[in-house]
Amino acid sequence: GWCQCAECAKRTPSDWQAMLASEAANAVEKEFPSKYIGMLAYGQHSPPPTVRVHRQVYVLPTTGFNYSGLTTEEQVRRWKQLMDNPYIGLYDYWNLPSWHCGLVGAKGGQVAYMREWLPRYYGMGIRVLQTESINGWAQNGLAYYLANRLTQNLDTDVESAIADYLDKGFARAAPAMREFYRLLNMEPQLRWSDDFIGRL
Repeated sequence: GWCQCAECAKRTPSDWQAMLASEAANAVEKEFPSKYIGMLAYGQHSPPPTVRVHRQVYVLPTTGFNYSGLTTEEQVRRWKQLMDNPYIGLYDYWNLPSWHCGLVGAKGGQVAYMREWLPRYYGMGIRVLQTESINGWAQNGLAYYLANRLTQNLDTDVESAIADYLDKGFARAAPAMREFYRLLNMEPQLRWSDDFIGRL
């Protein structure tokens, strides 16, 4: 929680969070001038603060628990305006045991999500990406691989990367695995019919 006294109430939770991180960064800067402190913009401190953020603090707005009333794009833009650090990040929720139970359909396993959103995030200025995700390599492996390739090089040819993953990972089984991942990436309303389960 946050102190509710009259003096503390003059500032927002985001102000206090940013001030704490900045104070820590001041101490770190003296001995480790090339190191950074990461801070989530999350929950009660998801709205942008009214104070500037130390240059050795990079902020990661979250795609969940965003109580700022802003879209992710707006939140990133507003926080970035208060930062003297060029590195702003994003904290994303790809596939959580408590939310998705390892089932297919979470965005962490979706090729289309990686193909569309990773370039968009980069265009927003995102340079640090942190995610919550399970292992789940059977259903998520292809999308995780694409995420790795795209975050290293946005010019990656996605179709070639898919072929690389399937051919090197599954050899003679590559055609069957291509169909497997095609089914997993179908539109949500097509999932879990008797026919769908049978084809898997």
